[in-house]
Amino acid sequence: MTQQEMVLRGIELKIDRVLDFLGSIEKSKEIKEKAEKMEVGEWVTLTQAWKLQGKLYSLATIRTRADLQPCMGHGVMIGKNKCFRHQDVLEWLKAVTPEERRAYRLKFGGGK
Repeated sequence: MTQQEMVLRGIELKIDRVLDFLGSIEKSKEIKEKAEKMEVGEWVTLTQAWKLQGKLYSLATIRTRADLQPCMGHGVMIGKNKCFRHQDVLEWLKAVTPEERRAYRLKFGGGK
């Protein structure tokens, strides 16, 4: 690989990072707009959080895997529904990059 090719590859990697960052900002805006449109109160059910997330996994998967849930599954039961604080769900939705997800998991007692 020549010097010019290495420089070009470095530039491509930096551009990819910038595009990923801009994509995460756009996703955060979309999530905030969705959350504002969806009438949720102080508490958000797991099903509502799943819908806000965009249904990345099946609802059955989300229900059985605490690592995919807001607050690493540490919610409260209100009636028969597992619920999470609205602010915690917004934070969960904003964690889109691997680094943000890792930090979020560590905050709520998850592993690496």
